[in-house]
Amino acid sequence: MALLDLRINASRRWPATQGVLDFRAIDPPWLREVVKDWALATRPYLQRLRETLRACQAASHALAAAGRTDPASLGAGDFTRILDAIAEQRRVDGSLYSASHRNLMLYQFCQAIEHGRASGLMAAVPDPFRPAHRHRVRNDPNEDELGKALPETVITQLDTQLHLLGPAGRAGAITPADLQQMHQTIYRILRDTGRRPGEVVSLHVGCLEVVDGQPNLIYDNHKAGRMRRRLPITTDTAEVITTWQRRRIRLPVPPALDRWLFPSPLLRAQQSRGHLTPACTGRAFKAWVAQIGTLDGELLGPDGIPAPFDRALVTPYALRHSYAQRHADAGVPVDVLKELMDHVAVATTMGYYSVGLKRKQQAIRSVGSLAVDAAGNPAPFTSPTAYQRASVSVPFGNCTEPSNVKAGGGACPIRFQCAGCGFYRPDPSYLPALEQHVAGLRADRETAEAIGAADYVIDNLTAEIGAFTRVAEQMRHRLAELTSDERDEVEQASKILRRARAARQLPVITRGSLGGAAG
Repeated sequence: MALLDLRINASRRWPATQGVLDFRAIDPPWLREVVKDWALATRPYLQRLRETLRACQAASHALAAAGRTDPASLGAGDFTRILDAIAEQRRVDGSLYSASHRNLMLYQFCQAIEHGRASGLMAAVPDPFRPAHRHRVRNDPNEDELGKALPETVITQLDTQLHLLGPAGRAGAITPADLQQMHQTIYRILRDTGRRPGEVVSLHVGCLEVVDGQPNLIYDNHKAGRMRRRLPITTDTAEVITTWQRRRIRLPVPPALDRWLFPSPLLRAQQSRGHLTPACTGRAFKAWVAQIGTLDGELLGPDGIPAPFDRALVTPYALRHSYAQRHADAGVPVDVLKELMDHVAVATTMGYYSVGLKRKQQAIRSVGSLAVDAAGNPAPFTSPTAYQRASVSVPFGNCTEPSNVKAGGGACPIRFQCAGCGFYRPDPSYLPALEQHVAGLRADRETAEAIGAADYVIDNLTAEIGAFTRVAEQMRHRLAELTSDERDEVEQASKILRRARAARQLPVITRGSLGGAAG
């Protein structure tokens, strides 16, 4: 490596001095020569070159396994076979590489092949053996996965251990105590704002703005190229930033770094960014979590005790997912959350309203036993399967009427007069909707009385108010009989089920409502 004078990567722009590159893992001589020539011509970062070698090694194995060793016989089908092999690349432990990592390998392999075509090094390989279009791995989450958001219970545990978070490397010109405060401030901002790590570490000193008494965070969305974005934040978060700004003034850093809120402690000439890097924050997180020990997850084990949470999932970026998930759980409309996250497409935001299968089943076990009928009498579901198979979600509860269940909730025989129906099965996850509906019915009754509506109209509204109120009161009474831990479990389960229902309801946004908003 020392002979090649290749830079390590984009964040470490100094020459690599150790290690070797072995091209012998690429069996076909023509492909080996193409990759060598591409590396000499483009002189990529060392990390990028290693990814290209891994991709070409996968291509080599795929061709060998199919017996396609003659370059003159290769065609479009062989190229697709290679892309499929790269898209299925796995780590040593057998797990798939991330979608972004596999997409990088696909891109690098295609770049090497196009270089070989342009350089005349693939004259013996038929022209159909080349990328017809950009190939990408679709990152479709498995329904059984938990998602990347950290549960609120885990974040609470992290907050209590925040004193352990500090720098994971050398302090450089900044004292270890100042660096520790810097990393803890970064954590709080990541947790409270949901910005990307790169957006937080690159904040400017003057990143706070107060408009009509509302503090806003000014940040740069580097990913989408949208600079000086504004995010409303709480006064507590603004105070965290202000406290660090006061300490930041006293840091011994050169004038060239004055604009950065989190200046880099390492002042090497080749580390020119001037502020902490996301990688540095990631290393600090990794060292921090290693000190904490066991973290309790939100899922229960077979013995009813919280199962350990995978500490490898505690990363700076996970706090962005947690911010979005927190708002989704609270019922924030998806178009509002889209703006808060600064997403381009609403489909991206909708991902936070989905729920893993295991979490949903456990939530059903918690609330299904507390279901009641229209009269408020206990009518529990015996299992998650029964809950999902024999019922369908309607606005204020579950419905077990067979024809309506079969129609997915769109064929109520009595026009959704749920409170007077024997098939009505609400559970505690519907309490907020019930309370909101009762408040709406009371407002409708006041309007009916004010305009002198017929008596039967007012009587019907009064009867419906009474019926829904009895159902809600009965559920509150049953919740009051539970222990505090059981009530907390039901509340968390209810949030999960409400989020699952919200994921099935994409709001309609008209063209005009988007206006001139940024994509």
